[in-house]
Amino acid sequence: MAKLVEVTVAKPHLGKGEEFLALCAKFKKMVMAAGVEEVWFNTGNVGRHFGCVIAYQVFSSGESNGKINDVLNDDPEFSAELRKMSAICDWISHDSYYQTSI
Repeated sequence: MAKLVEVTVAKPHLGKGEEFLALCAKFKKMVMAAGVEEVWFNTGNVGRHFGCVIAYQVFSSGESNGKINDVLNDDPEFSAELRKMSAICDWISHDSYYQTSI
Protein backbone atom coordinates (compact mmCIF):
# COMPACT_ATOMS: atom_id res chain seq x y z
CA MET A 1 0.00 0.00 0.00
CA ALA A 2 1.29 3.49 -0.86
CA LYS A 3 2.37 5.89 1.84
CA LEU A 4 0.46 9.13 2.19
CA VAL A 5 2.19 12.48 2.70
CA GLU A 6 0.37 15.49 4.12
CA VAL A 7 1.91 18.81 3.16
CA THR A 8 0.84 21.91 5.07
CA VAL A 9 2.01 25.45 4.36
CA ALA A 10 1.69 28.14 7.01
CA LYS A 11 2.92 31.72 7.10
CA PRO A 12 3.79 32.87 10.62
CA HIS A 13 2.74 36.42 11.42
CA LEU A 14 5.50 39.02 11.35
CA GLY A 15 7.84 38.53 14.30
CA LYS A 16 6.29 35.15 15.25
CA GLY A 17 8.55 32.81 13.24
CA GLU A 18 10.60 31.49 16.17
CA GLU A 19 7.51 31.04 18.34
CA PHE A 20 5.78 29.18 15.50
CA LEU A 21 8.78 26.87 15.01
CA ALA A 22 8.79 26.12 18.76
CA LEU A 23 5.14 25.09 18.46
CA CYS A 24 6.07 22.97 15.42
CA ALA A 25 8.54 21.05 17.61
CA LYS A 26 5.71 20.27 20.09
CA PHE A 27 3.41 19.36 17.21
CA LYS A 28 6.02 16.95 15.83
CA LYS A 29 6.36 15.13 19.17
CA MET A 30 2.59 14.78 19.48
CA VAL A 31 1.96 13.45 15.98
CA MET A 32 4.93 11.08 16.11
CA ALA A 33 3.61 9.69 19.41
CA ALA A 34 0.23 9.18 17.71
CA GLY A 35 1.81 7.06 14.96
CA VAL A 36 2.92 9.38 12.15
CA GLU A 37 6.00 7.74 10.60
CA GLU A 38 8.03 10.81 9.73
CA VAL A 39 7.75 14.58 10.12
CA TRP A 40 9.97 17.36 8.86
CA PHE A 41 9.75 21.09 8.23
CA ASN A 42 11.21 23.40 5.61
CA THR A 43 11.28 27.18 5.67
CA GLY A 44 10.63 29.10 2.47
CA ASN A 45 13.48 31.45 1.63
CA VAL A 46 12.70 32.39 -1.99
CA GLY A 47 9.62 32.23 -4.21
CA ARG A 48 5.95 31.80 -3.48
CA HIS A 49 6.53 30.29 -0.04
CA PHE A 50 8.93 32.98 1.15
CA GLY A 51 8.49 33.38 4.91
CA CYS A 52 6.41 30.21 5.16
CA VAL A 53 6.93 26.99 7.08
CA ILE A 54 6.17 23.85 5.10
CA ALA A 55 5.34 20.75 7.17
CA TYR A 56 5.50 17.19 5.83
CA GLN A 57 3.90 14.24 7.63
CA VAL A 58 4.34 10.70 6.30
CA PHE A 59 1.69 8.08 7.05
CA SER A 60 1.97 4.37 6.23
CA SER A 61 -1.30 4.57 4.25
CA GLY A 62 -4.42 6.61 3.69
CA GLU A 63 -6.19 4.44 6.23
CA SER A 64 -3.59 5.17 8.92
CA ASN A 65 -3.86 8.86 8.06
CA GLY A 66 -7.57 8.80 8.82
CA LYS A 67 -7.22 6.82 12.03
CA ILE A 68 -4.37 8.94 13.41
CA ASN A 69 -6.13 12.19 12.54
CA ASP A 70 -9.30 10.95 14.26
CA VAL A 71 -7.31 10.28 17.44
CA LEU A 72 -5.52 13.63 17.29
CA ASN A 73 -8.69 15.60 16.60
CA ASP A 74 -10.25 14.11 19.76
CA ASP A 75 -7.20 15.05 21.89
CA PRO A 76 -7.81 18.30 23.85
CA GLU A 77 -4.06 18.91 24.29
CA PHE A 78 -3.46 18.58 20.54
CA SER A 79 -6.40 20.89 19.80
CA ALA A 80 -5.00 23.49 22.21
CA GLU A 81 -1.60 23.43 20.48
CA LEU A 82 -3.28 23.77 17.08
CA ARG A 83 -5.22 26.81 18.34
CA LYS A 84 -1.94 28.40 19.50
CA MET A 85 -0.44 27.82 16.06
CA SER A 86 -3.53 29.22 14.34
CA ALA A 87 -3.36 32.39 16.43
CA ILE A 88 0.09 33.29 15.10
CA CYS A 89 -0.04 32.17 11.47
CA ASP A 90 -2.08 32.16 8.31
CA TRP A 91 -2.74 28.68 6.94
CA ILE A 92 -1.91 28.76 3.22
CA SER A 93 -2.65 25.19 2.13
CA HIS A 94 -3.08 21.62 3.33
CA ASP A 95 -2.82 18.80 0.81
CA SER A 96 -2.40 15.02 0.79
CA TYR A 97 -0.42 13.02 -1.75
CA TYR A 98 0.15 9.32 -2.25
CA GLN A 99 3.76 8.41 -2.91
CA THR A 100 4.22 6.87 -6.33
CA SER A 101 6.89 4.65 -7.80
CA ILE A 102 7.81 5.42 -11.37
